[in-house]
Amino acid sequence: MKRLLKIRDSLSYTLRMKPLILLGLLALAACGRAALNSELPADFPADVPIISGEIYRASHARFEDGRGFVVSVLTTLSYEEVVAFYADVVGPRGDGYVLVETTCRDTPTRYVSIAVHLGRGPDSRLPSSFIPDAVQCLHEVQNPPRDVQ
Repeated sequence: MKRLLKIRDSLSYTLRMKPLILLGLLALAACGRAALNSELPADFPADVPIISGEIYRASHARFEDGRGFVVSVLTTLSYEEVVAFYADVVGPRGDGYVLVETTCRDTPTRYVSIAVHLGRGPDSRLPSSFIPDAVQCLHEVQNPPRDVQ
């Protein structure tokens, strides 16, 4: 009898929680969609160019050294073309810096990640020896987008 009462109470609890569970799932779905926004944020710095290709993720970001932006692009340009495009962009910028990473394998589509660190002010700047001054080569992309082979 006690077992039947526990089952009844469990079912009753589940039925009462169903609307909350549904709302939670909807909220998670909405957050996931916002995280995969393909539009540049309105306040993205105009002096940081975005390479030609498909933007599949663009968002505000929080880094250890402050806020900033992350933009991920799929491009058909070669590794050398990506390096040349970002040669004058990578490195210190104001109180922050710009990092660019791309896959270095020869593939039809290439992943390019642009991270713009805005910094917290003049005192938060990393020593320049810690800031890469060239595009970083990725031998493997963690959680690659659908089109990167």
